[in-house]
Amino acid sequence: WKTCGFVMENIGDISVQLEASDEEQVKVSRITGSTFAVVVTLSLPRSLFSLLPPLSHRIKFEALFFSHGINEQQTIAYKINETGLQERICEQFLEKLQNYVDKHVTPNLSLYHFKVSNGLTNNLEKLAGLYKHTKKGKYPDFIVMCEQIGRDIGCIRFTSCKSAKDRTSMSVTYEYCNILTGEHDLHHEDVPGVLEQFRRDGTRYYNTFKNIGSYKYCFNKLQCKLLPGIYRPPPGTFGDGAQHT
Repeated sequence: WKTCGFVMENIGDISVQLEASDEEQVKVSRITGSTFAVVVTLSLPRSLFSLLPPLSHRIKFEALFFSHGINEQQTIAYKINETGLQERICEQFLEKLQNYVDKHVTPNLSLYHFKVSNGLTNNLEKLAGLYKHTKKGKYPDFIVMCEQIGRDIGCIRFTSCKSAKDRTSMSVTYEYCNILTGEHDLHHEDVPGVLEQFRRDGTRYYNTFKNIGSYKYCFNKLQCKLLPGIYRPPPGTFGDGAQHT
């Protein structure tokens, strides 16, 4: 995570320059600049380039990174009070998120859906409050609120554990249910059944075979017990000889 934090701190040194091209495919035409000011020039077909507003031809990145452990190693980290790195990462990027919203989102709230404009400030306050809980233990609502704010402000966002496989699968399937509840009228009482179905017969379950050659999430019984309840796989979908790769 130290490496991830370093990358997120420095990705702002990269910008993308868009230019029109007679070719029909989008491609990287050149990379210029220096280590601390990289410019990636991306060639777009003229038909696509013509749709862009004039001021959007150069894109700067603003990167945010939040870390909240949920596995058995994080359980030990809480027991021995070794969560300093996670706290430093979250505190740094909570401040950066607030600065980004103040600079780029708040002045342009009229461009966002009314749900966002009405709820963003409240969600940011909730996120800061939830972060305080993460200092004492695993608190999945912190991850959920990070995801919600990411959707609110229209950023490109991904969720990943260290291997981007099993804990990631538990997290993204739960996010599917949160999206269905918040935006497509899925009733809260139906979430457990839908969540189990995603994990038993969804894309993430079939990915397990591609990862290890077996339809099993790579958790043993102890690891499952130490996961927050909402991130536990359904019975029969984990362990039983599944090997990490």
